[in-house]
Amino acid sequence: MGIFRNREIKLQLLSGGGATVFISLLLFLISVFEKKKWPQETLILLKGGAAGALICGTVLMMIWLGFAVKRYHEIRILTMEMDEILHGKENLNLSRMQEGDLEILRDEIQKMIVRLREQNECIQKEKLNLANSLTDISHQIRTPLTSLNLMLEKIKSPETPDDQKRKLCRDMEKMLERIEWLITSLLKMAKLDAGTITLNKNETTVQSLIRESVQPFEIAMELRNQRFEMQGENNISIMCDRKWMEEALGNIIKNAMEHTPEGRMIFTSWKENPIYTEISIKDSGEGIEEKDMPHLFERFYRGRKTETLNFGVGLAFARLVITSQDGVIFAENAKNGGAKFVIRFYKMVV
Repeated sequence: MGIFRNREIKLQLLSGGGATVFISLLLFLISVFEKKKWPQETLILLKGGAAGALICGTVLMMIWLGFAVKRYHEIRILTMEMDEILHGKENLNLSRMQEGDLEILRDEIQKMIVRLREQNECIQKEKLNLANSLTDISHQIRTPLTSLNLMLEKIKSPETPDDQKRKLCRDMEKMLERIEWLITSLLKMAKLDAGTITLNKNETTVQSLIRESVQPFEIAMELRNQRFEMQGENNISIMCDRKWMEEALGNIIKNAMEHTPEGRMIFTSWKENPIYTEISIKDSGEGIEEKDMPHLFERFYRGRKTETLNFGVGLAFARLVITSQDGVIFAENAKNGGAKFVIRFYKMVV
């Protein structure tokens, strides 16, 4: 039998059998060599005890051997199942819904396998996302690089007028700035996804946060003759990393600016209630089409009304920053026209 190849079984059988034989032989020898010292009744009991010890020890050893065979058979089955899992077999359930140390071990192994499978699925998903992101980045950068090459060839041509060359240089500068912004945003998003950035949350008033966020776009709004209005109480505040939140709000304001016609208004408001603090940014554009609504915050998604130079990263970046700070963001069409982005930070209820 394969069970007797087990060194532990051999040692236990030898020790148990040796003890049984030793006790039986000791009782028998006493009954034989000590006849003169013991009464006849005692000698009969000694001989019976020797036989009984031998029989009981043998029976107990057989019972123990039966349990040992069953136990090691279960261990062998568990080993085979683990080997099948290591060789890629799926949907193998190790749990037997029984009691005992071996079943506890089996259940713990099952939990470990489930956890490893979940981690493997996450790794595969991350690899797929990385491959898709690299493909999207390559596609997004290829178009402006092609345009830059064409512009460069026109500048090199002696037939191109000087005023047109200057215009081409300005266009190239803008396009290079957009590419630099794209790469920087993607690197920041990758760091946030990987969890390598620590967000330092502090209490910040919403009014000062919005003022700082809109500051980089004031000149562009002035050139477009756009008005930026704010409405809300001065003492309302949120817990956030101010630097990152300014970038997130800046991307949303920039999106609103690009979709607001010249001479129109961008309206920002904030309010507070016992449940959450809300910030809303509304433009005066045509609103969001129904088919674009589910995809607004996807990376590299550009709606039909989006500008040509837009890479579709700004809103995705804003959502990632906001959700990383326990906030939520959603978009809707305002009742009086235009798109409206709503950000909410829910309060902790103890």
